[in-house]
Amino acid sequence: MVVFALLLLAATALAMLPLLRGRFFEPVLVWCLGFAALRSARHIPLLTVAAAPLIAAELADIWRRAASRRPPRDAVRIFWELGLELGRSRGPGLWAPALAAAFLALALPLSHLSDFPASRFPVAALANNRERLAPDSSMPRILTSDQWADYLLFQLYPRQRVFFDGRSDFYGPRIGADYQELLAAAPKWRQALARYRFDLALLPRDWPLAAVLENEPGWQRIYGDQNAVLYRKSTSELKQPASGADLTGSGWNP
Repeated sequence: MVVFALLLLAATALAMLPLLRGRFFEPVLVWCLGFAALRSARHIPLLTVAAAPLIAAELADIWRRAASRRPPRDAVRIFWELGLELGRSRGPGLWAPALAAAFLALALPLSHLSDFPASRFPVAALANNRERLAPDSSMPRILTSDQWADYLLFQLYPRQRVFFDGRSDFYGPRIGADYQELLAAAPKWRQALARYRFDLALLPRDWPLAAVLENEPGWQRIYGDQNAVLYRKSTSELKQPASGADLTGSGWNP
């Protein structure tokens, strides 16, 4: 988010320069996408695509004007002229892929690419309970957080179906309200829990519902670590859906 903030601030400030020269398209596009990115993170890549060329062009123009006022042996002018020569070169070189590989090695260490961060996602819980969360038979109905549901979709696709994931605006206010009820163990959490007929609950330890289910009849804790707890509905409590039951809008996403 720090990178996004710097990008947004730089684009917003530098967009004034083409506007003063009578060019409206790029500034208006960047500002509109910046507003959209503040509302939803999925618009950040669009802002990046629009803002990066504008920032590069305006910074290059500022550098060009500064270099034109410097003596030939000044570092600002020397590096500007070297940049021009590099830009005019059409032959393939080793500098670009070498620098790209170096920056990628610094930004994305290979040790961090094996899985999601274990401190924020149920990595250990899934590794130790894969046969419960993704049995060979039919998939269970799993209650989990919206962020952890994204992780389950990533790891167990295409079999996994989730109750609620990070695309919250697609689920509508009714399911969103039920999710909030369960998250906070609010007064109607039992009704919401029964409505969606969950078989398992993979919950962050700091969820109020995780503490409530510890003493809830019909639920049994079968796994726990420093990050997550997994509860299973007792076999005697499991019920088949009633004939003709309407699951429309139930929140289960293929």
